[in-house]
Amino acid sequence: MAVGAMIVAGFGFRRDASAASLRDAFDRARGDHPVSGLATAADKAETPGFQTFAETLGLAPMGID
Repeated sequence: MAVGAMIVAGFGFRRDASAASLRDAFDRARGDHPVSGLATAADKAETPGFQTFAETLGLAPMGID
């Protein structure tokens, strides 16, 4: 990987998705790749499940328009 590069995991999910279900999908998809950020649609970035999921990873959630 190039110096300064980062991997941002993008998520599409139902508004009522739990933090546990998002974490399960994340763990299955990322393999051993380090992830530097989490992104989703702007209208879902503030959902409780996504916020809790991001918090457990110590990453700031990003909403994309």
